[in-house]
Amino acid sequence: HFIGSPGDLYPTERPLAEGAVHTEIDAPSLLRMVSKTIFATSTDEFRPTMTGILFEMAEDSYNAAATDGQKLVVLRRLNHTTDIKRSFIMSRKSAALLKLLLSGLSGSVALAYDTNRMHLSMEEYELYAVLVPGKYPNFRAVMPKECATKVKLDRVSFLSLTRRVSCFSNSDSNLIKLNFDKGKV
Repeated sequence: HFIGSPGDLYPTERPLAEGAVHTEIDAPSLLRMVSKTIFATSTDEFRPTMTGILFEMAEDSYNAAATDGQKLVVLRRLNHTTDIKRSFIMSRKSAALLKLLLSGLSGSVALAYDTNRMHLSMEEYELYAVLVPGKYPNFRAVMPKECATKVKLDRVSFLSLTRRVSCFSNSDSNLIKLNFDKGKV
């Protein structure tokens, strides 16, 4: 015997508003976007839009961005074309649940959203979520257009270095300060 409530006590699915955006994205790409941005979302409830991940559909890419005011993560997935330029903010809680659901999936995810809600349909699961209302801060304003300093690093040795020193980082932010001199880091 299972303890639970009858199914008719649960809320019924409400259709999305007319004019909702419908698109598809492959599950591994969406999982990567959520996994790489969720840690940068804010926990400050006084800035509710920053507690989620901004997803943008641009003419040639999907973009995902998250910031807590201290760190900023922006990811771009190219090879996507659309006539509609729209965006929405997915809550941290919905993103965490989506991350669990996408683990191990290889197919595509059908995504539909309007101004208030979103619906994701996967192979075995469907996720309905309320979107975070509001306008996401203009994170592009703080990103430099050009950078005078360019650094070439060996990726493997740099990752090894950051893993070794990460145990000394602040446990709240996990930030590591890097000093660059000619020929050394």
